[in-house]
Amino acid sequence: MRSFKPKSHLSSALSFLTIIAIIWYVFYSETPSATVEDNLPATEWSTARALEHVKAMSVQPHHVGSAAHDDVRDYIVTQLQSMGLQVTTQKGYTMDPWGNLANPENILARIKGSQENSKALLVLSHYDSDPHSSKGASDAASGVATILEGVRTFLAQNKQPLNDIIICITDA
Repeated sequence: MRSFKPKSHLSSALSFLTIIAIIWYVFYSETPSATVEDNLPATEWSTARALEHVKAMSVQPHHVGSAAHDDVRDYIVTQLQSMGLQVTTQKGYTMDPWGNLANPENILARIKGSQENSKALLVLSHYDSDPHSSKGASDAASGVATILEGVRTFLAQNKQPLNDIIICITDA
């Protein structure tokens, strides 16, 4: 006959609960904070300022060819220009695998580095949204907002980078 070993069951239960507690702590500690601080100095990254960009760009779907698409493009250009950057756009044509022809317009700006003929850092996202299911907050206003707030924060520190920084917000 087998004997019941209460210590073994107690040890297994405690081990199981310890593992569950560790897993919970790992997930809890990696979760981003829900608090957003307002009025941070201009030289610090601000989630609140980045969220303002997301809100401005995700009012409605802004797929290529829509009026809202032009509004979002103009918003991004204005934001970059307000940071003192010279902004250019480049238009072209593209056709997707289903034969849809589009006339995308990319947005470009450059922060000049101190070292001549150096390599460059490219920061890149796209600004058009899906025409069927999205107002574009995560596709990809959040990426554009991250770039805008990051560039703004960097420029507020009045530092010149060693290498050029190229800002490229693509379309379509």
